[in-house]
Amino acid sequence: MPRHLALTLALLVTLVSASADAADDLNIEAELARPGVRLVAVEFFSKDCEPCKRAAPRWKALHEKYRDRGLRFIVVALDDSGRCPNLGWAPDKEVCDLTGQVSERFGVTGLPAAFLWSWRGTLLVNNGAHVDAVEQAVEQELAALPRVMLAMDVPPALGKQAAGLDALVRAELGKTRKVHVLASDRDQRDLEALRRKTQAADVDERCQLKLGQVLPANAKLTIRLTQGGTGDWLFLEMHDAEKGCDVATGKARWRSGQADLVVAEAVADLLQALRGELQMPGASRSSKPRTITNAPRVQSGGAVADDGPSDDGPRVSGGKQTAAVGRLIVKATPKDAVLHVKGPGGFSADGEGKWERGGLAPGEYTIRANAEHHAEQTRRVKLEVDDDKVEKLELRKLGSLLVSGSPTGAKVTVQGPDGFASTGTFPLTIEDAPPGEYRVTATRKGYESINATVAVQLEQAATARLDLKQPGTLDVSGEPVGARVQVTGPGGFRADEGLPLKVEGAPSGTYEVTVSRDGYRSVTRTVTVRAGAIAAVDVRLEKVTAAAVRAETSEGQQGPRRPVASGSTAAVTQAQVNAAKALGKGVFRDNGDGTVSQTDVGLVWQQADLHADLQWQAAFAYCAGLNLRGGGWRLPGVLELVRLIDRTKPEGERVEGAFRNSSPYFWSASPWVSGGYAWIVAFSSGNSSNDFTSDTNRVRCVR
Repeated sequence: MPRHLALTLALLVTLVSASADAADDLNIEAELARPGVRLVAVEFFSKDCEPCKRAAPRWKALHEKYRDRGLRFIVVALDDSGRCPNLGWAPDKEVCDLTGQVSERFGVTGLPAAFLWSWRGTLLVNNGAHVDAVEQAVEQELAALPRVMLAMDVPPALGKQAAGLDALVRAELGKTRKVHVLASDRDQRDLEALRRKTQAADVDERCQLKLGQVLPANAKLTIRLTQGGTGDWLFLEMHDAEKGCDVATGKARWRSGQADLVVAEAVADLLQALRGELQMPGASRSSKPRTITNAPRVQSGGAVADDGPSDDGPRVSGGKQTAAVGRLIVKATPKDAVLHVKGPGGFSADGEGKWERGGLAPGEYTIRANAEHHAEQTRRVKLEVDDDKVEKLELRKLGSLLVSGSPTGAKVTVQGPDGFASTGTFPLTIEDAPPGEYRVTATRKGYESINATVAVQLEQAATARLDLKQPGTLDVSGEPVGARVQVTGPGGFRADEGLPLKVEGAPSGTYEVTVSRDGYRSVTRTVTVRAGAIAAVDVRLEKVTAAAVRAETSEGQQGPRRPVASGSTAAVTQAQVNAAKALGKGVFRDNGDGTVSQTDVGLVWQQADLHADLQWQAAFAYCAGLNLRGGGWRLPGVLELVRLIDRTKPEGERVEGAFRNSSPYFWSASPWVSGGYAWIVAFSSGNSSNDFTSDTNRVRCVR
């Protein structure tokens, strides 16, 4: 005989409770909570049990007959051989109890043995019964399925929002299959007449359902929308149609744009209220140990003489003292979420979907819930003396991240919250990604690396596209051949070669190119290199002669005079700029009123620049509208701007000391020789260059 059949009655005191102590492989409460399940039957089977084998065809027929009406059938297979026996048919679920743990927890001491539960957790058939008792109980339970009549109670202000609400409730209840919703008008009228006929004048408020009570055969479900200071709510209130008393209530916060979700929440809350504590086998049996009192035994020589009235003192009677405890109910969504509860005095318990425990010591409890594909949630609950607290944890689904791009085969590295790291190639998908910022980097030999930062949120799909490009090329040509070419660029790049110069594989960014030779005016250009493109610079140096310098100064005079084309909008050549630089810094005086006078040429400058970047055309408008010390301002020409540079100072601080708030580049009014560009001047370095007129730079005005 298998050892499962020889378990002693002493094991009955170790029976499992509603959810916290249920075996992980046979969670009755989780089975009852499945959609469409009204009854759960469990049979314990062994190949050595002849009655079990003879009953197998009847179990199969019973299962096929009532499966579509909500009967879920589970077989617990017992075997000492280390293998589960072949049942010869397919129940809804088979549990292999090879160690005997399940049979011990269910108090099974002999076979055949079967159990049956209603969806409310009531144990209809207990240990020792078999197929006959289960079949009879199934027929009785399904025949007594409660009939529910729907009614609406909606304020006029919410009438439009409630359109079709009864149909949603009817459909949701139909999916659960826990009750029968009356469909015909005649059935509804008959039930309403029964309610008016039998309902007492004063409703007994104590008829709330308790564990083991049968649901009323006829019930009325009122769909009620309410308005209040805390928002709109949907209530589903069930009443006994014959007695008029309350049965249970479900509720959810109303959201007009998500009526189907709200109804689902309220129906789930109603069904939860209708459920009782799960009755497990042996729950009705007493497991309380005997009380043994060891007291002194006294022997006396005889009776006490009656020498007067007896006075035995006060006589006290009272109830049993109980400790101050509380009750905690935890409900999690989704229902397969795993719950971990810790509390005072080292208390620790686990559950799945729903966890409930009474007799808890007051204090702080920590609830941690996690489920596959969902973000973990932790909550702290303060349980007071004689408190009855319900905590609902709704876990939200984790997000995802999709990284795409080109070229195929590029290495993609992703770093995220809590030390997350992953490496792959395009396309790379990360499912169940915790919320937070992710840094994505893509690299491949022969291409410029690229990175991006992506924020991943719960229940959302984030995307990032990274298209790698090959580096650019910088090509410097011109005359005279052999002139010195100095180049500085991104990442500390430097080159010092003769003209012509070519830099292949140049990283994207801004480069400064200076071409110089003794006897020639040096030229400095700022060039932007873009990935996959060629940036060409053509530089033709001009010899320096006294005649050339005189021709490039105003009125043919030598010395510190105002350059030609100052303030004009005519295109200015590099040679003209070089001539203006050769004149050196102007002579300046701080006027103490926000302006600076350039005394050598009679100009007045705006001392502080505009604290904003403007496009070229907007710079003209800004100066024309500047109302500083009487107005009359304009955008200066490049030949004027370069004379604000003090080249005796180190690079980085070469602006004339009377000025302040200087930014790297400033617009001039002078167009570049090529269309679409204008001259710009860097006060910090003293360099002059060009920029797209659609780009933005700082502005300092002159008059």
